[in-house]
Amino acid sequence: MSLDEVFGVVLTAVARDRSELGDQQVPCAPEELNSRPESLVKLDERSVPALKALMSQEVTCLSLVNCVYAQTPILWAVDRNGDIWLALEEIVTKHSRRYLRPRIRGLNPGKDETRLGHPSLVEGEGRIGGELVYDLGWGILRPGWKLTNSSGRFGAGLTRKSTHLENVRDRFSDYGIDVEPIFLR
Repeated sequence: MSLDEVFGVVLTAVARDRSELGDQQVPCAPEELNSRPESLVKLDERSVPALKALMSQEVTCLSLVNCVYAQTPILWAVDRNGDIWLALEEIVTKHSRRYLRPRIRGLNPGKDETRLGHPSLVEGEGRIGGELVYDLGWGILRPGWKLTNSSGRFGAGLTRKSTHLENVRDRFSDYGIDVEPIFLR
């Protein structure tokens, strides 16, 4: 099976208005094409032990750790070669692209700041992307780690299929990491 079938076709992020884009292009801020997150890691045998340790922390509804997991977006994206990259969603200065802090859900960057989204993880070319998030179980889902396709550039609302997300879940599973896929339309 080709990577296009497994994870979807490659989309290229470009710093243009949405109305000027081609079929396989998605818009992004220029900073996202020229920056890489400080927290960026590739899912591989070197990063898996640390990721497993992070995800295996005992979490309760009132724990500080739980709040951090639920409020700090952990982005993931599959690059053109089929590799999975992860990073916290980070806030940087617009002009120098200096790292400032991780983004907290619901808080937007200041006037001279911007956030580094999915295109920054894969140097502008991605197949599918989303978030790795700890769900507190306050809704209808059981508590635990979820893998979503929540990405405006490489995920929801595009030509991505639930099977693409399930294939990403399977890749995590190959490393002994269990996540529940939540496909957003």
